[in-house]
Amino acid sequence: MSATQYLQRGLPLPKERAFLFSALVILGCSGSAKILSSLGTVPILELPDPVFRLPNRWFLCLAGAFELCAAAYLLLGRNQRLKLLLVAWLSTIFCLYRLEIWLTQPGKPCPCLGTLTEYLHLKADQVEPIMAALLIYLVAGSFWFLFFARKPADPSVCHLSPERQHGHCHENDVSFR
Repeated sequence: MSATQYLQRGLPLPKERAFLFSALVILGCSGSAKILSSLGTVPILELPDPVFRLPNRWFLCLAGAFELCAAAYLLLGRNQRLKLLLVAWLSTIFCLYRLEIWLTQPGKPCPCLGTLTEYLHLKADQVEPIMAALLIYLVAGSFWFLFFARKPADPSVCHLSPERQHGHCHENDVSFR
């Protein structure tokens, strides 16, 4: 099936589906890691987050909850555009957070995964490039599929179809893109 046929039927492109599934896995894993880290007893969890000034325990718990909620929508939601917007929004926030860390505490790694790296006996400088690459992947992929991967919709596809005349087009139809 061609890309145009996918769009005409209101289906996500196969590569878009693969990207959203990978985003679900990334957000699910990092959200779970944050929640697990927040349950620890390490003294650093009581110190304030360098950006938001909440105790690290609460910050990790909130950030993990946001990521798990986003992953749940990626799994259960129907609106593909909203899924992409959610990934773009969340990953942009992560980029801004990392930028703030980089500007205010140069050379210090992002506390993205909380204390999980210590439990896995990994050094922060080993995990940092991986997390940065995953973040770049989420930002680039979500914006790519939002703005560049889709061809301009043919407004006649849904507007002139019998379904549209009877009000049966839905948010995934081409005219809503």
